[in-house]
Amino acid sequence: ESTVGPNDEPSDSPPPVGKPTVTMGLELRSLDAASAADRGFPDSSKGVLVASVDPRSPYAPICREGDLIASINERPVEAAEEAARLLAHEDAAPLLITIDRPANGRIERHVFRVP
Repeated sequence: ESTVGPNDEPSDSPPPVGKPTVTMGLELRSLDAASAADRGFPDSSKGVLVASVDPRSPYAPICREGDLIASINERPVEAAEEAARLLAHEDAAPLLITIDRPANGRIERHVFRVP
């Protein structure tokens, strides 16, 4: 199955999920069960999809397009707006970000500490 892009070229990428929220160079989208499965995650997955990453983002070293942000500071996140608010933190406290990433037919969990 393919979708047609802006140049009417077929694309094998899954359709976009929810309305995008952009913060700190990350485009985030809330995830539902159907779109989780389309992206290689179990349909029971909860979190926020990283739809795109600006290479100048302070999160570019840890986030990849297609990652699922499962929690921030050990608190589960399910809405893009909530994740954006937590990632754009104003204080100097470090963040603990848990990311699920599809790799070789399985899901890898990564935990990053961001100063």
